[in-house]
Amino acid sequence: PPSAEKSFLPLPHGLVPLTAGEIFEAQNLSDKINGKAELYLSAGFARLVSQRFKDERASDLWIEAFLYDMTNGHNAFSVFSAQRREDGIPLDLTRYSYRTSNALFFVHGSYYVEIIASEASKQAAQPMKLLAARFIRNTRAETAVINEMELFPQQDLVADSMALVSSDAFGYEGLDKVYTAEYEIDDTGLMAYFSRRQTGDDAEKLATAYRDFLVNFG
Repeated sequence: PPSAEKSFLPLPHGLVPLTAGEIFEAQNLSDKINGKAELYLSAGFARLVSQRFKDERASDLWIEAFLYDMTNGHNAFSVFSAQRREDGIPLDLTRYSYRTSNALFFVHGSYYVEIIASEASKQAAQPMKLLAARFIRNTRAETAVINEMELFPQQDLVADSMALVSSDAFGYEGLDKVYTAEYEIDDTGLMAYFSRRQTGDDAEKLATAYRDFLVNFG
């Protein structure tokens, strides 16, 4: 890992490293994100690089960047959608990106990225956005396009509710790669979901098995 004087990504003016960069593989990911590691591991996690930075003009402000390499864009979107916060405000950083009062979250190619500040303030917002823009500009990656999302009807669709569950969807081990979306129809909340299978026979077998699973558990 780099020393505390170096950064693993190009920094905008005013930000300097506060800690050395850290690298986490599958076997020690839980050391960094205890309690959430399984979500990433089940979705194709390859590596996490993280580091904290400080604002030279504000000694008490620090920002931590988490770069999860999820192998491909679908996997990155899966954890992005699973971690999506209800108070998120959409951004135009990338196709899938939003902000909260003290953080930015986005997908860039195979990367799921979190940039989190130690405080919620206007002073923190600008360096976070600059840091994200620098990473996007300096990291070559194909834009993650989840074409399956176009299969959901748009009428009554709840904005930004579409998600991808990589494995063990709804507690059923055999149900993987499940795309979900929420709808609001006549004040009733509904979820629609589908899982693409290689053949119609495969789809029918999975549907039957999942139905039996639901019946068996009441």
